[in-house]
This record gives sequence, C-alpha cells and structure tokens, in this order.
Amino acid sequence: MSDFAPQQWLEQMARAQLDSSLINEADDVLTKLAIHAESHQQSVQHIRNDARLSPEGKLADLGALKTQTHDRIERTVKPYISQLRERMAVIEERLRPQDPEEPLLEYLQQREMRDQLREVDELKRMELYQTLAVSGDDDLCMRAIENAPMAFPLITDKVLLADGRRARALRGSPESAAKLEQLRQVRALVEAAIDKVMVVLELDSPVMQLEQIANG
Repeated sequence: MSDFAPQQWLEQMARAQLDSSLINEADDVLTKLAIHAESHQQSVQHIRNDARLSPEGKLADLGALKTQTHDRIERTVKPYISQLRERMAVIEERLRPQDPEEPLLEYLQQREMRDQLREVDELKRMELYQTLAVSGDDDLCMRAIENAPMAFPLITDKVLLADGRRARALRGSPESAAKLEQLRQVRALVEAAIDKVMVVLELDSPVMQLEQIANG
C-alpha cells in the first residue's frame, strides 16, 4: 500500500462509524491528494536521475515542482476543508442557544450565580461544570459560567468549556450535534492526511533541504 493511500484514513472513519456519504466525499478528496503526492515523488526521482541537469538546474526544477504540487493541493484538496468549515458553521449557528425570554432577569440570575461561584476555587468550579454538562440538571448555571466576563473568567480551560457547550447542544438537538461532530472528525482526518503529505514530500522545505534532495 502506498504511503499516501486513502485506505488508512478511510478505515479510521469507518471505525468511528461516520456517515457513508461523508466517507465517500473524503475518499474522492484523499484519492486526489494521493495522486498528487505519488506524481510528485515520481517527478522528484526523474529530476534526480536526469544527467543532463546541473545541480543548479535540479534545484530550480525541484523548486518549481514543489510550487506546482503545493498549488495543486491548494486548488483541488484544500477547498474541501473550507466546505466542511462552512457546513459546520451553519450547524453551529443552528445550535446556538436562543435568547432568553426575559434577558434582564436571566442576566441578574447569572450574575448572582457567578458571585456565589467566585467563593470557591476554580478546581471545584470545573468539577461542577463537568457534572452539569453530563447531567443537564442546571443549564442556567452552565451559561453563567460560560458568560463570565473575559477579563474575569470562572473557568480558564477553553477545551472544557467547548466540551460543555457541545454536551448541551447534543441534549437540545441530538441529530444536528451528531452531524456536527461527524464533520469535525472528517475535517480532522483530512487535515491530518494533508499534513502528512506536506511533511513527507517536504513541500515547505527550505532551500538547503532542496539541495540535499537534488543531490540525492
């Protein structure tokens, strides 16, 4: 199997039980990526073995090849990442909490809760937030923590807060939240595949590394 074969990424998607339509989309994109990568490697080998080229000529051709492959990936693979982000943004907007019916009353309730929570240390606040994220017993308290002023946060762990928001969204609209999570996983795997190609092919390599490649 080629180092760039889509199969390794598609198997991870299948194990994660992602929707078959998303897997098929990713398959098309990853196949294009693999074709670009394999073509690049073949061209590098051809340039290395071309006895007609001077070291400087090889260096110039490798630089042009690197730019060409990079541009191909930008044109044919990266747009899919942008599409995924756009689809995720639509769902995230749909999952965004609705404005309260009595905003002033809720603001005052949240402020009172924050005043009480500041009397305990952050570790206990984190434990409380994690418990509420799982149980869903007090969304008002969760929002009070999330809406704390940026200059005076109740919880500084942004990952924990993001996980809590996702958990609340999942309770409110499980189908949309599940779709969003699937899109996140596909994006992460496709980005990982692109990163691997960029590293293995040294598409961001400086001139010194290109000289080493040119000299074999």
